[in-house]
Amino acid sequence: MWILNWRLAADAARNMGMIDLVSPVPGGESAYQRMKKEARENGSWRGLHDNAMYAVMTARQLNDSANRLRVSYGEGTGGKEVSLEAAILAELEPLLDRQRIKNEPIGDRLRILFENRIDTEDERRQLELGGKRGIAIRTDAAGTLTGEADRLLADALDSLKLAEDYWEGTSGEEKASLLYLEALILSELGYNEESKAKAAAAIEADPQHSRARELLPMETNPS
Repeated sequence: MWILNWRLAADAARNMGMIDLVSPVPGGESAYQRMKKEARENGSWRGLHDNAMYAVMTARQLNDSANRLRVSYGEGTGGKEVSLEAAILAELEPLLDRQRIKNEPIGDRLRILFENRIDTEDERRQLELGGKRGIAIRTDAAGTLTGEADRLLADALDSLKLAEDYWEGTSGEEKASLLYLEALILSELGYNEESKAKAAAAIEADPQHSRARELLPMETNPS
């Protein structure tokens, strides 16, 4: 489990987490799905934390990609014209020609992934169409990416809530790390009051947790 976690964490840290949302074979299980399943089956708070951290970082990448599409083409509802995997691969495809990617192991993984997922090529070419139809498809791809980002954040919350069942024996610093991450996700989802409550709990668990303090207004920030 830990090797898989480290790989996904490394991918997310370099803004490449989307690669782990695509199954290497049609109809198969993605690396993220395996990570999530193993973390929940093993009942490790650290594995659940890693799962949530990956989800948060990759959700941001998905939203960034969706926002770029919206700036260029407008709003869309998502899911009508192109699958999630095709939308992600279309976003990753330009990286195949980047020199810093081509000569690294991640470049080999990308090339193999595209070779194995040739079944998405027709959908990806749809995203290159011109005119109103092409614009409509790209705006729907933006909606598809945003929908997946929301699902990842919901997954992250579920993982962190489950992690609370395995807190026994953890330090205050470790509990604060889990509570802070939950507060951060709640903030990103717009649940501001719930986010403040979790941030306050993180500070209570570890008074030195300065990042949790950033989520609280000055008037409620514990000194």
